[in-house]
Amino acid sequence: MAEFRITQSLAYAAELQYEYEEGDQTDRARAWLLAGGSVRDSPGKWSEAGAALELRVLVSKTDEGNVAPFVSKVVRKPRLTSWGDRSLHATLAEFKLDPGTYKISVESLEPAPAFRSEPVGLLVTMAHRGK
Repeated sequence: MAEFRITQSLAYAAELQYEYEEGDQTDRARAWLLAGGSVRDSPGKWSEAGAALELRVLVSKTDEGNVAPFVSKVVRKPRLTSWGDRSLHATLAEFKLDPGTYKISVESLEPAPAFRSEPVGLLVTMAHRGK
């Protein structure tokens, strides 16, 4: 569980972040497979299985000592939504938040042994809505 503070009313996203060593294609391929990124099944045919995860995402507003559940969502096989030089990202949920203090937790609903020793993080960031 993590606590965070919002200062602007905006759309935010909870994302998994799969880290890898910049410039290391072997490490990037490891992260890509862990995240369930698209793979070529045959010439011209690609599939994206998503990560082998089933997660419950809970977001609660915690202002003034009160805890009010805000978001509760089950996510099966989260799919990659963006990538960069050192990490891949999979959006778990998007939500509009007003200023205040919040808590977020992400719980695995089934065993996920492949993720036990992997550098996977959780971010709450402004939602990317395109241009």
